[in-house]
Amino acid sequence: MNMERHRRKFTRISCITLCLLMLLSAGVFAQTPVKLQVLLPGMSAAPGTPNGYTGSPISQTTGVPFDVIVNAVDNNWNVISSTDQVSASASDPFANLPLPVHLVNGTATLSFTMNSSGNHSLTIADDTTPSVLSGHSPNFAVVNLSSFRISDIGDPWWLIPGQVRVGRSLRNVRITARDGDGNLVNNYNGTVYLTQQTDYGIGRISPSSVQLIDGEWEGTLRVYRAGEKSASWGVTGDVWVEASDQAPTPHTGESNHFCASPDNFDRLHVVVPGETYLPGSETGKSGSPSNQQGDHPFQISIYATDQYWNQISGINHTTFLTSTDPAAVLGPYGSLTNGKTTMAVRLLTAGTHTITASDQSDPGKDPGVSSPITVVSQGLDHFAFNNISSPRTAGEAFPVIITAVNELGSIVSDFTGTLDLSVSTGNGTLTPTEINMTNGWWSGDVTLTQAASLVTMSAQDRTSPPHTGESNQFDVQAGQVHQLQVLLPGESATPGIAPGKTGDPGEILSGSSIQVRVNAVDAWWNVVPNINDVVHLSSSDLTATLPPDASLNSGTRQFIVTLHGTGLQTISSSDQTNGSVAPNTSSTIRVNPGNFDHFEFNPISGPVTAGAPFQVSIVATDVNGNPVDAFSGIVNLHSSLGEGTVSPTQLNFNNGQWNGNVTVTKSGTNALSVADAANPPHVGTSNQFVVNAGAYARLQVLVPGLIADPGLVPGYTGTPEAQNGGVPFAITVNAVDNWWNVVTTLNDSFAVSSTDPLASVPEATTFFNGTRNLSITLNTEGGQTISAGSLNIPGIANGQSPTISVLPSTLDHFSISQISGPVVAGEPMSVTIRAETNTNTIVAGFNGSVVLTASTGD
Repeated sequence: MNMERHRRKFTRISCITLCLLMLLSAGVFAQTPVKLQVLLPGMSAAPGTPNGYTGSPISQTTGVPFDVIVNAVDNNWNVISSTDQVSASASDPFANLPLPVHLVNGTATLSFTMNSSGNHSLTIADDTTPSVLSGHSPNFAVVNLSSFRISDIGDPWWLIPGQVRVGRSLRNVRITARDGDGNLVNNYNGTVYLTQQTDYGIGRISPSSVQLIDGEWEGTLRVYRAGEKSASWGVTGDVWVEASDQAPTPHTGESNHFCASPDNFDRLHVVVPGETYLPGSETGKSGSPSNQQGDHPFQISIYATDQYWNQISGINHTTFLTSTDPAAVLGPYGSLTNGKTTMAVRLLTAGTHTITASDQSDPGKDPGVSSPITVVSQGLDHFAFNNISSPRTAGEAFPVIITAVNELGSIVSDFTGTLDLSVSTGNGTLTPTEINMTNGWWSGDVTLTQAASLVTMSAQDRTSPPHTGESNQFDVQAGQVHQLQVLLPGESATPGIAPGKTGDPGEILSGSSIQVRVNAVDAWWNVVPNINDVVHLSSSDLTATLPPDASLNSGTRQFIVTLHGTGLQTISSSDQTNGSVAPNTSSTIRVNPGNFDHFEFNPISGPVTAGAPFQVSIVATDVNGNPVDAFSGIVNLHSSLGEGTVSPTQLNFNNGQWNGNVTVTKSGTNALSVADAANPPHVGTSNQFVVNAGAYARLQVLVPGLIADPGLVPGYTGTPEAQNGGVPFAITVNAVDNWWNVVTTLNDSFAVSSTDPLASVPEATTFFNGTRNLSITLNTEGGQTISAGSLNIPGIANGQSPTISVLPSTLDHFSISQISGPVVAGEPMSVTIRAETNTNTIVAGFNGSVVLTASTGD
């Protein structure tokens, strides 16, 4: 029994362990999302459950945004890290959907706004990995918010409206969100903005916004602007509260209309020109005070108000005025009628001043202080232009009137002086530029020469700082077409200013194409935009490539011209459609020889001597051999005798040429060549010339494996070949200059030696045409050198070969010296035995024992 119980217990533990391992394994190895999960408000993720969530979706309100959580999950609803992009759709075709976003660690929060009531669902798709299944939310209800409802304010009763007092607490005001049937929208949570409305304008309310929770808010309100009615039978209230959200199409609501009475009389209130009385506001007024002309009367308004600036009717007190302007002309007394009066005042002192109204009848009331008022003097302030009609025509005079005025725009008739005129189109486009004003007035004709839009004229006198003035904006149009204009590269049009252009065409290379602008212009070089005449071009360069005749487009056209001749050239234009249009010839443009094509050498006279500098001149030229001065740069120099045999190898060209000394180190028939770094390069080659060897300076020994390489250090190429000891081989001895060129005219005698003491060297001999081929045998194993030295001419450097590896001689036989007979038996005799090669030369490296035998027997 116990065994069976233990067995069942072990089985249960094993199953539990296996399940835990499977769950852990799924958590460890689930690395790739299988589907997307959509969690609405009210839903919470629950991995491992059949649906993957708990809870139920909460109803939403049309027009109110809400957040949705999107997860990338495996088959068990575990969140898998992913950065895929996801996009949203909804069954509500009018829903406001979020833009596609990338998941962060497999999750994202998206904001939706539903705009249609009813049951709806959301779908989220994986844009990056289409194999991931889309997520679908459960259906959720969307309620249509219609309006806000505000509970009655001021305790209305049947046909009597409610009554409140400004600034007092309106308790237990309830604001609710309602659908179209008047039902409470209890899932609405949002901010509602409040305003106080009256039949006379907007008032002030606090708080100005409230937060509805579960579709309602209840609390205390205060309004600050009084109406003009009191609650009584049959009266319609003139104050109410409005509520509104900030939806694209706002949801609104308003309270009952009630009456709001002012608070107690508290203060006086002063409103000046430029300001508007605004009871119930923070300051009791809006706007900014207007500047006042000194000694000009203006009206101010004085109100008896409560602490919220509401006018108190029935107050008929006497007021007294004072000002910070000591010279002010004030009432100074006035009488309020039903809480209001107006009074005329004059301020005389320039600057900023205030006016204070005090209650003489009740000094305990707070006085009213005006906003600061800027007082300006009556002197000259600026200059005013009469209105200039638009458009005007360039070059045609038109009348202008300019007056000197004060700050209020009244003419200052006693002003006389000189004014400088200018125009927004720049200097040189206006006449006159100086006028003399008398009695605050100038009238005359003005001429503008540059066509432009939104032109303004300005005037200023010569005081410091100057008084200024500016006209209205107007357009200046071009006049009648008068002539053509030709503009070359480097030139810019200057319409309105003779000669109509500025700049320097500069220089070009022969064969270059340039862009030429042709304009149809009026007498002041303004382009006339409605001209489409056919234009013909010609040139002082009879070899120029000219474009075919073509029509102007809105008074202008660009042509391509190629000039081939050199020197100063011009391009002319003529109107083929209208012969009355004057032709025009361009400025001169210098045409230099054509484009850089190749290099040319001045002839090199030969022969020259190897290693000795000689003069070379090279010029950059066009295809016809004309010097191209514009070329500068680094050019590589080469010799036909091989690389490394000429110096310098780089030449620095300036102004298209290079002159200098060149040294060639190898004798023979030579030609120099140059090439720059262009692709393909510009090249040039000199004439052929002879390079002779220099003076006899040294001997050169060439052994097998070496090849003479005159002109380059060390005068040879290759590596000496190893030689067998005792085997003769050929060498060459040359009489050379300092650059290892053979001096063929020399027949000096020389001797050969070696570091091998057993070497078999040739006898002293004489060069033949500077060279000699000889045979030598080296007998000593190891590294050996061969030298040659002059026997007749002092100062000639010996020549020495590189080290030659001498291999051991091969033993072939022994030789025994001649034995003279007869000899006496038993007596010693002298014998020489040599180890020799097959050529009977001694094997110098042989050391060993030799067995001797005689023909007479052992």
